[in-house]
Amino acid sequence: MAKQMKKPWLAAILNIILTGLGYIYNGKRMSFGILMVISTLLIYGSSSEGEKLFQVFSIETIIIAVASWIIMVIAFAYDAYKDAQEVNQK
Repeated sequence: MAKQMKKPWLAAILNIILTGLGYIYNGKRMSFGILMVISTLLIYGSSSEGEKLFQVFSIETIIIAVASWIIMVIAFAYDAYKDAQEVNQK
């Protein structure tokens, strides 16, 4: 049976859409991917409560939190991209 090649760009995009999906797509580090999906969905699900929290924080704190989130999403997308390349090399 021929091994199915993974598309690194697709793994990266999936991790941008929903952190963890890229790992599930790769078939590598599945438990990590599932935990990331669950935690991301929990964060999204509690966003209405999060809006109340933002009223308490200063604008600088909010900017730092959003910048940190963007950096994290990019890092996970890059990691899934590299994972797909490693899967293809095996």
